[in-house]
Amino acid sequence: MTAGRSRPKPWKIALAAACVLLVLAAIDLGVQEVYHRYVRPAASPRPVASPSVPLPTRPLPPPAPTSLPSPTLVPSDSGIPWEQALQRILFQQMLLKASQELLRAEGYVASGDLKQAERELIAVGATLEQASRYADESLAGPVQDLLRDLSRLREELYLRPERLREGMLRLWQRIDTLIGP
Repeated sequence: MTAGRSRPKPWKIALAAACVLLVLAAIDLGVQEVYHRYVRPAASPRPVASPSVPLPTRPLPPPAPTSLPSPTLVPSDSGIPWEQALQRILFQQMLLKASQELLRAEGYVASGDLKQAERELIAVGATLEQASRYADESLAGPVQDLLRDLSRLREELYLRPERLREGMLRLWQRIDTLIGP
């Protein structure tokens, strides 16, 4: 007689396989949820089919060489030096980043994860402070107002979380207005 281990019963193997499949399905659903909630890009409009253009019957002349625009200015009709235009673009980029962070914080509040929401609100504050460095004189005041309202939201985070989502969405709309077209 051998003193070895006995072979597992078929129903135990089937039960273990079913458990493994359930765990894999749960992981897959979790990954899909994270992707659809946070990673997936915004839906782009579907292209409209344009009528086909008939091909030309004679060859087209070669394109004429054009001169390159001056690298020191943004398009000459705007009259804005490129440093100011770059500063405005960086300001808008920082506001977009703050907008995304604020929406993530709102999602954490909706799911009840207040610690992660607080981290995101701290990140929003840091991003708005960076944006204030790039703001011109006309936008410095509104950015300071946003920072003040954000600090109020952070104070209310643990006191009144039920009203926090509305305040976050209002703040997000104000940031979106500052971003402009």
